[in-house]
Amino acid sequence: MKSQIIALSLAALCTANASGQTVTGVSKTVKITFVPPVQTSDVDVNIPDTKAKQPNVFALVIGNENYRESAIPVPFANNDADVFKQYLEKTLGIPASNIRLISDATREQMEKGKDWVCDLATTYKGNAEIIFYYAGHGLYDDDKQNYLLPVDVLEAKRGIKLESLYRQFGNLKDVKTTCFIDACFSGKASGGMLVATRSAVIAPNTKPIGNVIVFSATSIKETAHPYKAQKHGIFTYFLLKNLQQTAGNISYKELSDNLKSEVLHNCIKINGNPQTPETLFSQTIGNTWTKWKLK
Repeated sequence: MKSQIIALSLAALCTANASGQTVTGVSKTVKITFVPPVQTSDVDVNIPDTKAKQPNVFALVIGNENYRESAIPVPFANNDADVFKQYLEKTLGIPASNIRLISDATREQMEKGKDWVCDLATTYKGNAEIIFYYAGHGLYDDDKQNYLLPVDVLEAKRGIKLESLYRQFGNLKDVKTTCFIDACFSGKASGGMLVATRSAVIAPNTKPIGNVIVFSATSIKETAHPYKAQKHGIFTYFLLKNLQQTAGNISYKELSDNLKSEVLHNCIKINGNPQTPETLFSQTIGNTWTKWKLK
């Protein structure tokens, strides 16, 4: 945030000298710099540095906030992605070179990003993991499919089909993939404008396959809300909060239960509407996911 500089002209003012006499005709410009208070979320600071090392984990992190044309921006999506990346590095021990962060990603960038992370994981011959994070718009289209929307796309079918994304990850043999999606698929494009804040509800037919598990910000027909006081999506805020409080040492079952209760409770209190995160997993995984951990 830029400082504000105000110049004051004292030519028309009177000042008093040390003896108490009035001195007139003083012409001087005084610059006073006001630095606005920095408002930082409590999860943006004190990020646990665990010294962990996970060289075989690869991550694609996308924050789509500023859409082109007439789409409504997604508040705090870039901050969501940026801070999540910091937790991946500091708390989970994933090397910076293993993480690709894309802010305001185009369709081409999203396609190349997911190909990059998948290609890297396959070189480890089953001894690798993938983390995929997305904050931004999504749409549920007439073909009953969910799409993640790049910033240069407003038409659902030109976006990234969620089913195809899950299939690409799920086809990676012996590679565990964890997806975090801070979006809802209840939004629609009306007159070229997306009308939901983080429009994106997971349709019943959009389920992961293979070794893929998905932490979704919402249930069907709900909207993913921002947490304005903390400058994050409310789902991402409590995801980061859990990582902060546990230093990443938390099971997927605990994380799933915590996200569901904390997001639902606080979203009703703050926004007046329910938002219920869901955890989706394939039949291949069964209940084994409950004991998985990010670190």
